[in-house]
Amino acid sequence: MPRWTRWNRTVAAGLLIAAVAGSVGWSCYVAPRPGDSVQIAQETAVILWDAEHKVEHFIRQGIFATSSRDFGFLVPTPTVPEFSEVDTRLFRDLKTLTAPKVIRQPRPKSAPAGGCGCLPSAGFEATRNMVDAPLPMAPAVTVHAEQTIAGQDVVVLSADEAGAIAEWLKEHEYNVDDSLTTWMTPYVERGWKITAFRFSRDEGVAGDLQSRAVCLSFATDQPFYPYREPAPPAEVAERARLGMLPERLLRVYFLGQERVQGHIGAERHPWPGTHVWSRELTEGEQAQWLAHLKLPGELRTGPWRLTEFEDRASPRPGTDDLLFVRSEDQSSFERPPVIQYVHRQETGTRWFLVAMAGGVIAWLRPRTRRA
Repeated sequence: MPRWTRWNRTVAAGLLIAAVAGSVGWSCYVAPRPGDSVQIAQETAVILWDAEHKVEHFIRQGIFATSSRDFGFLVPTPTVPEFSEVDTRLFRDLKTLTAPKVIRQPRPKSAPAGGCGCLPSAGFEATRNMVDAPLPMAPAVTVHAEQTIAGQDVVVLSADEAGAIAEWLKEHEYNVDDSLTTWMTPYVERGWKITAFRFSRDEGVAGDLQSRAVCLSFATDQPFYPYREPAPPAEVAERARLGMLPERLLRVYFLGQERVQGHIGAERHPWPGTHVWSRELTEGEQAQWLAHLKLPGELRTGPWRLTEFEDRASPRPGTDDLLFVRSEDQSSFERPPVIQYVHRQETGTRWFLVAMAGGVIAWLRPRTRRA
């Protein structure tokens, strides 16, 4: 039985709108099982932009609050990506690197006790070892590649019309609504590829579902983050209007030659994301995070500049993708330090107590009588 037939029968899922009632959607297009809810508990992305080779390495990890056995989501890219698994310690090391410094100091007398707190360039083949012979498919749809990586089934699709991909999905036992076609149309019109991932939990494992980190490496003229989202249902839109949606934290680490800033779409609409950390990495820091990556093709040599963003908008203005450009401000900055106060004793008082202790010990010592 073909792999995709097994997958679709296992998933038995329709590609539904991401923001189903009571849920929060992923940037891109989430596909839960019919009637299931998938909420994003945490969302972190790493974008490594190799301007020399015009290649973006895009890594994303999420924790999904869902009881569903499995679900899928779609990611658009300008060209056919290559896939590689990433050591999840990359996220830990980046978080540690950009954390605020902790300064310990004596507590002043007035301080409170609690303290404070897209053409491939030379050296990179966008489809190396990825393009297989065409598989049985719906008319006008091309399957560029399929594989399993980091426990996730992956397929890369393209078509001349978004409706053709929707029909392909229907023929493969998907239940597709109009939101998918609407979401895909801008990408298909530009000749982009649609990569479908499928997450599934191990047998007997309950609770939140955490994805293993997978890197998509693809040729592109400009680095971007897939920020576009489908329009929410009416009930979710009303909750957003009333300010009843929970906060959604998106953390983006951008590694490149220089400090960057983000804007939404070619018209440069403002992005609610803010800079929280940026500076050039040392050779030791670069060696540490590169050790977690097994990237395809050549990679420019350093130095590398790391910039971290936080986006807490809910709902997000996901009308288009997030594009990154050079920032006019190339200064370095870090998070404000955290002050931890320690108990302070006056020097004179401390030495007085030491002297008293010595005197008491001498007085208590048994005395020997002279003969």
